[in-house]
Amino acid sequence: MAVSDFEHLRRSPIALLRHVDGVNEGIVTRLQKEATSELIDGLRMCTIGRTIIAVGLMGVFEAQLQQHFGWGNVPADLNDALRRVGRDDLVIRLSDIRDAVNVLKHGEGRSYERLLSRKDAFFDEGDVSEISRLIEADSRFVEATVAALADIGAALGVT
Repeated sequence: MAVSDFEHLRRSPIALLRHVDGVNEGIVTRLQKEATSELIDGLRMCTIGRTIIAVGLMGVFEAQLQQHFGWGNVPADLNDALRRVGRDDLVIRLSDIRDAVNVLKHGEGRSYERLLSRKDAFFDEGDVSEISRLIEADSRFVEATVAALADIGAALGVT
């Protein structure tokens, strides 16, 4: 059975994420024996890798929806489609993901302000690998994004 592009989009980020997590674990193990700037930078690079996965995932998902449905304004058209199938809950989840991805891409702005009131859900101030942004691009965030997009695809009948 052929695997759809949407299914590949669900699998690929998780495979990449597992690789980044493995590198991260190796660095953490080494940090228990020696603390160097190189290792701290390695943790930061893992965080940046997760950021790239999350941002890329959202961009590719929206591009696939545009190609599949021929939508001109994917964010608005996607919200409308989810509302038509009675999935306002997914519209809310998607809004949070869009805001989080926009903060990862652009930093402060409207998305940042919307999320700021809920910052405890997105940011771990004590994490030395955290890049200076509101959103923590960790494995949980990437996995939650993949899961939400899979739920959205299922609701729209494209996965």
